[in-house]
Amino acid sequence: MIASRMSHSTGSGQAVSAFKRSLAEVPLGTEIKAEGPHGSFTLHENPNRKAVFIAGGIGITPARSIVKYAAEEKLPHAITLVYSNRTPEAAPFLDDLRAWEKENPNFKLIATMTDMGNAKKPWDGPTRRVDAAFLRETLGEGGSAIFYVVGPPGMVQGVTAALKEFGVSRDDIRFEEFTGY
Repeated sequence: MIASRMSHSTGSGQAVSAFKRSLAEVPLGTEIKAEGPHGSFTLHENPNRKAVFIAGGIGITPARSIVKYAAEEKLPHAITLVYSNRTPEAAPFLDDLRAWEKENPNFKLIATMTDMGNAKKPWDGPTRRVDAAFLRETLGEGGSAIFYVVGPPGMVQGVTAALKEFGVSRDDIRFEEFTGY
């Protein structure tokens, strides 16, 4: 599966790429040839170390894949997902994640919305950005967790700084920046 935001703007004022314009014209269910993904953004092997994913926007895609895989394979890893979006309607896969939280006792979802003034759907959860104070309040102590951060570059940089302030060693932080979408 691939996932992409199909908005008219990337949020940075840039026009949507030619790839996205072409993708929008392809009928659902069309078979494609794709290469990748590339990289090493995968769940660590040691189930004794908790995994904490912090995802923003469409950066949820790799975290969703890992959470789904862990649930399907009944992996013993304790996984927490901190998922930040502007509004509930702008939160891809939120319903899937909520369902998996109910099904998998090893998975906890902490979702926050940062722009409820522009929301069309109601929200009764947190409504703030992910910073060191938010992490402290929602996660307690970082302990021996491995942290995975994925999303827009500014979010990844801000959360990585917050994790360092939270007391997490750089050795325990893995990140992936989603640029140009």
